[in-house]
Amino acid sequence: MAVDIDGVNSTISTDKLIPQSGTALQIGESSDVITIPSGATITNSGTANGFGITSSDQSACQAWVNYNQSSSTAIADSYNVSSLTDEGTGDCTISFTSAMGNADYAVAGMTTQRGFCCIQTNPLATGSFRITTRYDDGLSFSDFDQVCIIVFGD
Repeated sequence: MAVDIDGVNSTISTDKLIPQSGTALQIGESSDVITIPSGATITNSGTANGFGITSSDQSACQAWVNYNQSSSTAIADSYNVSSLTDEGTGDCTISFTSAMGNADYAVAGMTTQRGFCCIQTNPLATGSFRITTRYDDGLSFSDFDQVCIIVFGD
């Protein structure tokens, strides 16, 4: 271990940092910049929070869902979506796990068959929104095998 007493160009080499019992380990102060060198790898073996994307970051997807409407309305995979409510053929309400910060968010969707999605709720609600899926003629409501929806906003 090499430590320069005056704090300039200090280097500590170790395999492990362990906080005192019952405390959290802090690296740096609030105004410090911590740099991870190019080529370095960070491995998360637990829970990591605060890595630049927050729930209010409008450049980050706030919610997404991939679901099946055909046989029974069921979520295949999702983020920040708590449930789907089947409102009828080609009609579904998507509810968020954590509500949006306001109702001025953007929603986009697609189906894997010849169809498209149309957002029905106007205005959008912070806790949920309603979506319909139709054949590409725009007239006929239909349930599709796979519907994918993304939500951006805050």
